[in-house]
Amino acid sequence: MAKAESKRSGAALLVAGKSGADEQVNGAAELPVPGVRAAKASTTREATSRRSTESEVYDDGTNTFFWRAHTLTVLFILTCALVYVTLLEETPQDTAYNTKRGIVASILVFLCFGVTQAKDGPFSRPHPAYWRFWLCVTVVYELFLIFILFQTVQDGRLFMKYIDPKLGVPLPERDYGGNCLIYDPGNTTDPFHNIWDKMDGFVPAHFLGWGKIKRIAFQFTPYSWVKFEWRPASNLRRWLAVLGIIFMFLLAELNTFYLKFVLWMPPEHYLVLLRLVFFVNVGGVAMREIYDFMDDPKFHKKLGQQAWLVAAITVTEFLIVVKYDPNTIMLPIPFFITQCWILGILLIFTWTLWRFFIRDITLRYKETRRRKQENSAERERPPGSSNSNPVTVSGRSKLNGNTDTVRQRKS
Repeated sequence: MAKAESKRSGAALLVAGKSGADEQVNGAAELPVPGVRAAKASTTREATSRRSTESEVYDDGTNTFFWRAHTLTVLFILTCALVYVTLLEETPQDTAYNTKRGIVASILVFLCFGVTQAKDGPFSRPHPAYWRFWLCVTVVYELFLIFILFQTVQDGRLFMKYIDPKLGVPLPERDYGGNCLIYDPGNTTDPFHNIWDKMDGFVPAHFLGWGKIKRIAFQFTPYSWVKFEWRPASNLRRWLAVLGIIFMFLLAELNTFYLKFVLWMPPEHYLVLLRLVFFVNVGGVAMREIYDFMDDPKFHKKLGQQAWLVAAITVTEFLIVVKYDPNTIMLPIPFFITQCWILGILLIFTWTLWRFFIRDITLRYKETRRRKQENSAERERPPGSSNSNPVTVSGRSKLNGNTDTVRQRKS
């Protein structure tokens, strides 16, 4: 903590010294407006503190072992494991088993490297290594999706058997909207069969709401609180960015249902649940990196690594769905639903056109017209009717074209 405080105090002294020098140089040229310098200093201090607190983690002396990277320790343990497998363990004569084991070992080695050496993200709690782990898992998942994308439909579905022998089998049809009776008297064996047949992990998830689950997951021991102001209507760039975020959200939710359908994974399978857990962990980091990229493009000159990977995963999943079962996507949509989508798109397009083009052009035209009227009124004013030494808002006089600063004195 002492190191953190010294760094922050040094940055504050640097900012204060720079502002003091600027004041001495420009003191004879401009009069500082009360409150403006304090507001600027507060904004600068807040931005500097925010960047330092969110990108660096300092050890207070109580958790030294916990916060250490342990690169040599991890390398030593990894080397010992590889030596044991190579010299002391007999290799089985099962090709399929050795293939699975080799792939799993390669992934574990990559995860060990990433957890100790990868770049830290914007989150620090519970530990930066936790978020580095999920970054590496994101890379592994994207590589897996790319591999599935380059297979034929039959081979891709059969490959899932290597992960779980129960997979690779066509899914039975489920009627979610047919017989909706909670108690079905026609079924004497199990009158409540509709509840058990249609109950899966998505039912309680939708009842509770994925927003709530993510919020609960990300509320544990926050390192700092940051106020987020998206301001989607402030400019065209932010508006298009927010629309893109909404589109990617909807596409990711759509992939949740389509992907398990085309790869023949039942809804209750653990891989479906693991994918949801994966997105809960990486989604928050991706959203934070997108917000930083939108809010301060001068400081964050490129899109964050997690946000980049999540966008690539979402697109790759959708491409797998398109390749494996294009007929399902091309099924005709009910006419009234098509009308609602077309109406919504037209409303968004019309509002965008009015807000960022027509409205701005109108305001600029009115501003230009007002300035012309003020200039014409200034020219038509008699020469002796104006004050000989007017003081403008900026403290400058316009006597005989001179723009020297006039200090305002207290009366």
